[in-house]
Amino acid sequence: MSITKTEIATVLNARLNRSETAASLSEQIRSVLWEISRLGNWADLFTSNTAALVDGTETITLPALFKALDEVIISNAGVYDATVTYSENHRVTYGGSTWRSLEDSNTGNTPAEGSWWTTATEVTDSEPLERITFKDYLREREGETSSSRSEPTKFARRGGSLYLYQVADEPLVATYYYFQYHPDQAAILFGEEFREAIYNGVMRAYLAGLGLQADPKFNQIAALYASEIAQLLPSADYDPAFVQYHDV
Repeated sequence: MSITKTEIATVLNARLNRSETAASLSEQIRSVLWEISRLGNWADLFTSNTAALVDGTETITLPALFKALDEVIISNAGVYDATVTYSENHRVTYGGSTWRSLEDSNTGNTPAEGSWWTTATEVTDSEPLERITFKDYLREREGETSSSRSEPTKFARRGGSLYLYQVADEPLVATYYYFQYHPDQAAILFGEEFREAIYNGVMRAYLAGLGLQADPKFNQIAALYASEIAQLLPSADYDPAFVQYHDV
């Protein structure tokens, strides 16, 4: 059963003899979910995103909630959509085949051999791109010209961006898999095993907001929260390649 914010309020009221609502506890809930997500790379917060690449694409901007990267995979431009305007060399899949657009402003033309489309080689790399340092990325880019563009095979991360090498020479899609911080939304993404940690974390934050850190109840709840987190941490992904970033 999923954990809800209304349920958190109900538990807090029962255990602390209060009459709060999910709305009145929104900041405490938000801060605890963020804090827990900061402590590890949790499977419940593993997700993916896609970025459309065109001829000349050099970087991918990472989303605001990005925390740690898993891998990046390059594929073709996805399933054909009659409402999309495709440019020259844009690839799509349709009818079990991959097609390449022969013209710009290609809208509403169903893929078939002719003046608008031709069959093409599908790009669906099963191997993720090689991760390199930003220093190595700059070294790779030295002397590069537009004629040396090709399908990306490597990437470096710096700040909030991924830098691709080589620079894309045609429309492609980059799918990147990553761990995120918990979003500020109605649904709670953490599963059942996080229930007591979230309850105690919110109660701890609530009492701290009232200035009751010296109260024995606060210390008891804080200890329970720390204990719950300690039990959860072994399930977090702590691969240094994901968590630590060193630009060398």
